[in-house]
Amino acid sequence: MIKAFVTGGTGLLGAELIRTLIESGRYTVLALRRSQSDMTLLGGLESKVEWIEGDVLDLESIEKGLKQAAVVFHCAAIVSFDPRDVEQMMEVNIEGTANIVNTCLDYPNIKLIHVSSIAALGHPKKVGQQISESDEWEDDGSRSNYSKSKYYSEMEVHRGVAEGLKAAIVNPAIILGVGFPEKGSSKMFKNVHKKFPYYTEGVTGFVDVSDVSSFMINLLDTDLKGGRYILSQGNYSYRQVFDWMAEGFGVPKPYKQVGLFVRALVWRLDFIRCLFTGAKPLVTRETTKSAFSVQEYDNSKSKQLLGFEYGNLELQIKEVCRKLEPTLSVG
Repeated sequence: MIKAFVTGGTGLLGAELIRTLIESGRYTVLALRRSQSDMTLLGGLESKVEWIEGDVLDLESIEKGLKQAAVVFHCAAIVSFDPRDVEQMMEVNIEGTANIVNTCLDYPNIKLIHVSSIAALGHPKKVGQQISESDEWEDDGSRSNYSKSKYYSEMEVHRGVAEGLKAAIVNPAIILGVGFPEKGSSKMFKNVHKKFPYYTEGVTGFVDVSDVSSFMINLLDTDLKGGRYILSQGNYSYRQVFDWMAEGFGVPKPYKQVGLFVRALVWRLDFIRCLFTGAKPLVTRETTKSAFSVQEYDNSKSKQLLGFEYGNLELQIKEVCRKLEPTLSVG
């Protein structure tokens, strides 16, 4: 049995990864978690994991996990577009990755799979061209703090590779799956279930969490030399994805297109709301911009690796709806 160490094991991707590792029958799993972590997403598998209490800023807990492991899946990160989270996000995403890399370098045979994001990729070289792994990130003034944190996290991995670390990087698009309804992409499922009527025509890449998990494990059977892989089942408009969610829940599809005026107004109004209430923003300039932009991603490199095949996203979304329905109906 191969011993795998997973950071971020209680989140959407980490929990699915742990499930896939255990069900493969090839791995035993060590995972890092904070004392207050909610392990709901593991669905009862938490008892089959050897947990190490700590986080990626705690070198002692990292060392405890890595010294026992043959492979490491670094999934832990903060995803936020709230200006109040910038300092913590930079620390966790960049310094935390540096801690993982530095400790891995003490173990010459260890393998590292680092979870980055499409936010760490560059802009296409030509208008209308899909973004690929070769498009280099540039700080052109339009980048979010989250984008910066993931790019500089990747730089830590590349540094490790230059020093002899066996590692690879995955850049998932928007990951869909059964997560916490109040967090990340799972909010989209919740909003559609609540019959939220609005949609935008923005386009981006989407991928089911099971495909991300499977690809990461497949990567271990390749030469890990610092390569990057875009993980995206395909490029779809938010409207299309919302329509599939509505069909999955059996609710009306969003029917009101958000115009440019509303786009400019909504994040400003939410910013003012947060100033007075201290609440976290529901929308920000960055998330609003993303919802309206057209960014297409080239997934050919990932599909060429070991003949990897993605699932049917429409069916995967509807399966997520089926699993989420009982929870959302109660909420």
